[in-house]
Amino acid sequence: MNKKVIFIIFIIIVLGIGAFLYYKGAIFSKEVLKLDILGPETAQVGEEVEYTVQYKNNGKFILEKPKLIFDLPENSLTEDGKTKFVQNLNDIYPGALEFVKFKGRLLGKDGDLKTAKAVISYTPKNITVRYESETTFITKIDANLITLSFDLPTKIEQGESLQYAINYFSNIDYPLDSLSIKIEPTSEFKIISASPKSLDNMEWKLETLNKAEGGRINISGDVLASAGQPLIFSTSLGRWKNGNFIIIKQVTSQVQVSKPSLSISQRAYYYDSDIQNSGPIPPQVSEPTTYTIGWEINNYFKGVKNVKVRAVLPENINLTGQIAPISQVSKFSFDSISREIVWFAGDIGANADITAPTKFYFQVSLTPNESQKGSVAPLIGVVQISGENEFVDTPITSQYLELDTGSPDDVNSGIVVARPPNPLD
Repeated sequence: MNKKVIFIIFIIIVLGIGAFLYYKGAIFSKEVLKLDILGPETAQVGEEVEYTVQYKNNGKFILEKPKLIFDLPENSLTEDGKTKFVQNLNDIYPGALEFVKFKGRLLGKDGDLKTAKAVISYTPKNITVRYESETTFITKIDANLITLSFDLPTKIEQGESLQYAINYFSNIDYPLDSLSIKIEPTSEFKIISASPKSLDNMEWKLETLNKAEGGRINISGDVLASAGQPLIFSTSLGRWKNGNFIIIKQVTSQVQVSKPSLSISQRAYYYDSDIQNSGPIPPQVSEPTTYTIGWEINNYFKGVKNVKVRAVLPENINLTGQIAPISQVSKFSFDSISREIVWFAGDIGANADITAPTKFYFQVSLTPNESQKGSVAPLIGVVQISGENEFVDTPITSQYLELDTGSPDDVNSGIVVARPPNPLD
């Protein structure tokens, strides 16, 4: 056999192998096994949906040992908790059209796109190579049977306390467990209390929520935002699964912070006062030290009538009787049982006393006890002001923080120290 014949035989073999590979690839291309998922394009959260995996052999050979792997969308709910299904199928004959159905409930927030996936692997008869076809189907969550809302005012005055509520309700025909409500932290609002209670005032774990059941979380706190600055509240209702928090509903609300129409502030003085003070600075155990407490009212907008200012004195704080201006003595009272001070400030006109606020001063005496040594001692509790809008008789309130011996800025130290020993001891 000469070289020319050998070369021709080699070319024929190469072309034959190439043709075989091309033919085999054409036969067992992706279109040989037509695989589809049929399902709803939209669904409500928690609604039970049904997916139909449909497959057809468009080729001329039997597809042997087919195996189906079907994945429900991430975080779906099922009766047994399974979201991945593996199923061995019967051999798929040419022209055969078959289907398998799967059910689940979708979790996610409004607008989420939830993807189901199906993969079928198989071996064509008389072929050792294993092939597979895959497809996906997307369902959009476009409505929600979960209610989550804020009960909030649209406006609030700077420095005010705020009480608001988070309401939740389920109309899903399926019990939801492992639920929590979480709020986003904000430095502009300080949470003081909440009902029901929470360990961190950031997350509330809920009981299993059945259809037509709901509840409310009440939160109280202080507004720290400045006037003109929006106060943003955001909360999410979700479900814990495998250590991940799956958001089902999320809402955000905004409150506009405005200048207070009636504000109260209180200061403590030792030196910078028209009332002369005495006693050791820093305070000493068993030694009396006097301070002047100053209250200042500002009214920025509407006229206010029947204005009252209240505060409570701590147990070891006493009044000395020194009051300024003297004209306010008849408007001052003290209940020695409740230890509440009340100043009846009267009526304050609209836009009055902005540059010259209404002021009131009184003197208190502190005699620290042994337990207060080494710390600051309280001087007076939170001061609260109340009044009525003179036009519509609606109540107006505001408050200011409590004071202690560390509060005055005209003295160097508020730390209570031990009394010096008696030289005769």
